[in-house]
Amino acid sequence: MRRSPGCAAACASSTRRRTRRLAWGRGILAGWADSLARLVQPDAAPGAGGAGDDADEVQSADEQEEAGEAQTPQQLAVAEAEELWQSWDTRAQAASLLVLHYPGSDAQATQGFLETVAPAGLVLMGDNVPDPEDALVEQTMQWQAAAESAGLPPLVISIDQEGGLVKRLAGDASVGAGDLRDGDPAAVEEAFRERGKYLSQLGVNVNFGIVADYTDDSASFIYDRVLGTTPSSAAAAVQAAVEGEGEGGAGTVHSTVKHFPGHGLTPGD
Repeated sequence: MRRSPGCAAACASSTRRRTRRLAWGRGILAGWADSLARLVQPDAAPGAGGAGDDADEVQSADEQEEAGEAQTPQQLAVAEAEELWQSWDTRAQAASLLVLHYPGSDAQATQGFLETVAPAGLVLMGDNVPDPEDALVEQTMQWQAAAESAGLPPLVISIDQEGGLVKRLAGDASVGAGDLRDGDPAAVEEAFRERGKYLSQLGVNVNFGIVADYTDDSASFIYDRVLGTTPSSAAAAVQAAVEGEGEGGAGTVHSTVKHFPGHGLTPGD
């Protein structure tokens, strides 16, 4: 891919964003669990939402500073996320749990949608990909910068990029399931390492691209998308794909395996 001037900056800042993104998410989910627990059991104490001991241990940034405790960046970000979560009304909390699609490749229109709705992020479809494709770098940087300026968590920028039949980004040169099925897991790992690298360069941080279904029925609708025709071959390939994608994205591309268990056994998609 011809890398645009903004691409290097996006790659350089991606590791910093990853730590903050994970910590924000952890704090927000802890707050969500507490809110849900209090909704079901109005007398439930904060921290009783089942999010684990960490939810009870969250302190505000001010409390940590007053106590003079040495906090890790992750702990500070979790506390910051918890404070933000508690400051939101129900609508804002609900929106922060949604990853939505906005049609078209107009970056400014998408920015307006993000500012109005304030979702957790976007799922990019084929109609969202600009021409040239690497212009997506500037767009994702713009959206992330606006979210940061608004005091919001880093956005989830997701896509379905399996390779092969399901391929939103034409510039992804890595092979898909048709070339990897029942093959060497090392080849799967390498393909998804390169895919993760490409996605990371464009500012995409979540890929719904690893099919964990399996089938040996060549007439099945999903046959051309599976990495294995048996449970064991599929499992080995999926593990390799997840490891490769994370490494290729320098830890900034998070994998989602799919689909709902048993989907591959159905007669139609």
